[in-house]
This record gives sequence, C-alpha cells and structure tokens, in this order.
Amino acid sequence: MFIKNWKEELSKDEVYLCFSFPLFKFLESNQVYPIAKEIHRTTNKVFTVFIKNEKLQELLKQWTDNRPEKSKL
Repeated sequence: MFIKNWKEELSKDEVYLCFSFPLFKFLESNQVYPIAKEIHRTTNKVFTVFIKNEKLQELLKQWTDNRPEKSKL
C-alpha cells in the first residue's frame, strides 16, 4: 500500500528511509513492504519509505547483525 502524501500524514519518527537496495529486497522477502518510493532531491538516488514497527525493527537488527560485507578495494 503506497501513501502518496506520507510526508504530511506521518512524522519522521514514524518512518524509516531505506537507501540500500539489498536491504530493501531483504525487507520485502520478509513481507515488509514500503509505503512509498521517492527520489532524493540532492543525490537523485531512489529510496523507499517504511512505517516503523516491531517487525521492521527486528529485521533491521537481523540485517545489521548478518549483512554482507562490502567489497574491499
């Protein structure tokens, strides 16, 4: 379910902005879906917006504890 005017309806404390495509895919694979997709006005990068809840917080902790390491140059 997308919320077109999420910036007006929800406070910053109620949402999680995700700028990581792998994290986005991980959340979707665990049945947590964004309420919006936006383009950052400064970086022009796509980000997704999720409503904060207990399941999201648990998955973010799981991601942090187990996320793949970035390739070292």
